[in-house]
Amino acid sequence: MRTVRALRIDCVNKTLRQEIAFFDNGNTGAIAVRLSTNSSHIQQGMAEKLGLIVQAISALITAFVVALAVQWKLALITICIIPAIVITTGIGIAIDAAQKIRCMKLYGKAGSLATETFSSIRVVHAYWSQPRMIERHNQILDDAKKQGMRKSLNWDLRYANEFFFIEAPGKIITVIFAVLVAAQSVTQVAPQVQVIGGQKQRIAIARSIISNPKILLLDEATSALDPEAEKQVQCALDRLQGSRTTVVIAHKLSTVKNADRIVVLDKGVIKEQGTHAELLDQQGAYYRLVMAQDLGNDNHTAKQDTKVTDTDVKHSLLREGSLGVGTELDRPANESARTLDYSLLTCFLIFVKERRDCWLNLFIIAAVCVVGGLTYSALAILISRLITTFQLEGSELTNRGDFYALMLFIVALINGILYFVAGYVSNVVCQQVISRQYREDMFNNVIYQDMEYFDQPENGTGAIVSRLSQAPANLLEFIGLNSALLFILLIMLISSAITAIIFGWKLALVAIFAIMVPVVGMGYCRFRMEIKLEEATERLFSDSAATASEAVSAIRTVASLALEQHVIGRYQSQLSNITKRSSKMLLTANLFFAVAQAVEFAAMALTLWYGARLMSYGEYSTNQFFTVFTAVVFAAEGSVQMIAYSTSLSKARAGANEILWLRTQHQRIGMHDRCPPEIHNEKEPKDSATFELERVEFAYNTRPENTVIKSLDIEVHPGQLIAFVGTSGCGKSTVVSLLERFYEPSAGRIKHHQKELREYCPRKYRDGIAYVQQEPSLFDTSVRDNILLGAINSARDAEVEAACRQANIWDFVSSLPEGLETGCGAGGTRLSGGQRQRISIARALIRQPKVLLLDEATSALDTESEKLVQAAIAQASSGRTTIAIAHRLSTIKDADRILVLSQGTVVEQGTHRDLIQKQGVYFKLCQSQSL
Repeated sequence: MRTVRALRIDCVNKTLRQEIAFFDNGNTGAIAVRLSTNSSHIQQGMAEKLGLIVQAISALITAFVVALAVQWKLALITICIIPAIVITTGIGIAIDAAQKIRCMKLYGKAGSLATETFSSIRVVHAYWSQPRMIERHNQILDDAKKQGMRKSLNWDLRYANEFFFIEAPGKIITVIFAVLVAAQSVTQVAPQVQVIGGQKQRIAIARSIISNPKILLLDEATSALDPEAEKQVQCALDRLQGSRTTVVIAHKLSTVKNADRIVVLDKGVIKEQGTHAELLDQQGAYYRLVMAQDLGNDNHTAKQDTKVTDTDVKHSLLREGSLGVGTELDRPANESARTLDYSLLTCFLIFVKERRDCWLNLFIIAAVCVVGGLTYSALAILISRLITTFQLEGSELTNRGDFYALMLFIVALINGILYFVAGYVSNVVCQQVISRQYREDMFNNVIYQDMEYFDQPENGTGAIVSRLSQAPANLLEFIGLNSALLFILLIMLISSAITAIIFGWKLALVAIFAIMVPVVGMGYCRFRMEIKLEEATERLFSDSAATASEAVSAIRTVASLALEQHVIGRYQSQLSNITKRSSKMLLTANLFFAVAQAVEFAAMALTLWYGARLMSYGEYSTNQFFTVFTAVVFAAEGSVQMIAYSTSLSKARAGANEILWLRTQHQRIGMHDRCPPEIHNEKEPKDSATFELERVEFAYNTRPENTVIKSLDIEVHPGQLIAFVGTSGCGKSTVVSLLERFYEPSAGRIKHHQKELREYCPRKYRDGIAYVQQEPSLFDTSVRDNILLGAINSARDAEVEAACRQANIWDFVSSLPEGLETGCGAGGTRLSGGQRQRISIARALIRQPKVLLLDEATSALDTESEKLVQAAIAQASSGRTTIAIAHRLSTIKDADRILVLSQGTVVEQGTHRDLIQKQGVYFKLCQSQSL
């Protein structure tokens, strides 16, 4: 536990010290999951196998010392077998290690895709891209399955080798290399905590201010703030800039008009520079940018009191708003249990029942295991006969010795074949069912969940991806070769006990009860303790993985604020809590195992003592005694070896319950249901409102006490451009989420063309809607694939080009060496914020939607591009209904109707001119953005 803790901390430390370019290759997710799965493999290898390594080495050395001391000639002949086993096993493991690395890299790639998908789940649902993401995920799993299938022959020949009597050397090397291979596994985690854009930006600003830096770098620092908050925060930043050097990047020119020097860049070259007044007098490029952001206010509206107090700034930075998803700031008091409590046997039977395609393979494994377990009874009989043969002399001894040696060789050969078949078939089942099918099922179940599922604190992206990789890996600990080995041990234990009773019931009963009762009791106690340990540490490991994932994903913020040591300290503290919790449980669990080991040898001593007494009374012959004794030894060994699998069994139970629990999470909105063919076949009424919100109320499940939308009544008519404005947290984005049908209203109803939204199939309904969110979400594919994500059907390159031209991105794309095939990088890291946003807009326009939902769609664009894209959106909006959320009020001043929201209700509505004349809330917002 301590070693793994040190490895985790060292891995995070080394990762955070890498250059930023290292993370631009899409490594963030893969790096994060290595901390969970790799550490789990290493911990299991060191915890379970280290003792076996020491025990095996000790047994090997002791056995050969005794053999050499007793009969060195025979011992030397026997030692000659060791090099053959070591060489074959070593070569096999080297090949297996290479295959394992390739296989786990593919699972890491699947984890990266899952991270991208769940961190952009709103876009995936809005464009109904679940089938496409599932297809990409399945292709990766198919490649991993093919790679995994190659391991069967190599893997199982090694197990066959072990049955030619000298087992210790092969086991030692296998265990050592198994630990090393475990260190190469790759998986992925990603960020958990997320709040709405304005809140995140205010927190980021506060974090930068509190460090009291000498140099302040602001990259569009107020882009996500509403006008009121922007004005207050900007005044605070202006005061702070007096004593430090400040470099600002701004698209909102109102935030830089007081700068000492404004530099206008064009294609990497300085085009103009000077103060705000000087550049306006020049009437050049800067002047045109200013005019593009002009709100058309009268002169008197521009001159207002801009005095802002520290209290105003504090309230602005800490203003409470609606949380888009659950955060650590506000966890529900009574979280529902997020797992089932099925026994391992119940889980196994459920999986067997549903996997009818694997029944033949499972039958083969069961038959092979039964025969393999029964061979130990045959071994007990043969060994006892062989021992009594040494009482003979001359040719009879030689003939009998040759015969029993041949029989033992045949048993060893049969065991080798049986284990090969069991291992090969079980690996096929593992690759088809667990590594392929259950990973696919979990991904499919999660991707179709409602947004409320992703809002829960325990269902952040990092936690989800960790479970997607860890649960199948844990289940793999049982289903597969381990289950076959356990079944063989069980059959060996039962058959050996029966054999012992048949040949000598008195001695057998004494030995069996001396071994079975305490060992089974110790095994059950250890298994229950392992289950408690798994339950106690599961959530803690998930939280620590989320911390590492957040830090890696936000590496630029961590590096810019020099937070590496803070992150490492926090991560170290979380791991320390795990160590403290688990130490006592691990001690108790291992105590049970130690007692079981001691009981095994004590029972052997009892068997020898009582057997000798029975032989002295003439009740047992030498053959009877050694048959019973050998069978009892096999039974004892089998029972103790079964206890050693308790950790694997507890992990398998946890993984199985996680998979089965996920199946119980049903969608309220019915995203996974097939759409009835009659839905959407009816013609839309010509004069009906596109949307009607009737006394709608809504509160997020993560904060049920905070009603975000209150008695909202709105009508949106076909072809209208409707704009929502207001301060951060007033409910603007929530309205769009309700119209997109990410959520159901808590009260009231929403109608679309006189039908309630709940009557529509979500997929068909969203086919007519395009959604562009404030923070553009791109995937690690080409520009073309990112745009085609919005296409309902296949689209030609000409349509892609047309969408790019409308979004003012075509000139940039066509200038790239690879054009539309250019990769965007993980999260679009190879592109600038404005380029990412324009590709997102092109993705929406290629959809040819009837309704456009724009949530700050131009927030990341510079003024010139914004003006062009706004013109394109205005053109695209012709004949369509457009609903826009805007902080830049210049983008919606031509709207047919502007609705001003405050605390979930409409406080003003009308055209831009009407609201300016009222000189109310909207008027004040316009003042804040006046140049």
